Amino acid sequence: MAGKSVEQRMSDTETRIRQLEAQKRLLAQQLKQQARKERTRRLIQIGAIMDRLGMDTPAKAQAFQDQVQETAELKVWFAQLMATVDTPNEQ
Repeated sequence: MAGKSVEQRMSDTETRIRQLEAQKRLLAQQLKQQARKERTRRLIQIGAIMDRLGMDTPAKAQAFQDQVQETAELKVWFAQLMATVDTPNEQ
């Protein structure tokens, strides 16, 4: 019984490479989708907190952001506040 020819082994190897590349693309796609879902969940949680603080429209949230960025005292206060808060990856 003769073994596979070199050409056949090369062809088989190329086929396997294409399959592995397709599998790699699929896994990368799944990873991106998972990251998008996690980001969306985080944004929803943050938005709910902002809503409870009275920033229930994008205009109000933008006004808050503008004030923090433009006012030196608020900028310092906000930086100090953020420095005191642990930000775990998951809650």
